[in-house]
Amino acid sequence: MLTLLLLLYTAPPAFCDDSVVTTPLGKVRGLLNPLSREFRGVPYAAPPVGAGRWAPPGAVAPWSPATLSATADGTGCVQACSEPAAACPPRVGEDCL
Repeated sequence: MLTLLLLLYTAPPAFCDDSVVTTPLGKVRGLLNPLSREFRGVPYAAPPVGAGRWAPPGAVAPWSPATLSATADGTGCVQACSEPAAACPPRVGEDCL
């Protein structure tokens, strides 16, 4: 009986999705791990392309009402990678912020 009560007490409600958080720019879906939550590839500045190439970083445009998927690493910056292949970003580009 105690085990059943403990399971009922610790189980999250069925409507609760802990992999999604709400930020000022919109919702972000990450990954749930046994001890943490991961949010990968979340942009922190506007892409430095076109007229913004050599300008200071600009603000990120909100993605709301859509939910941003942050379940995989973003694009890596263009540079030589001397690490083992598995440690180098699989995709590179100028939009790496």
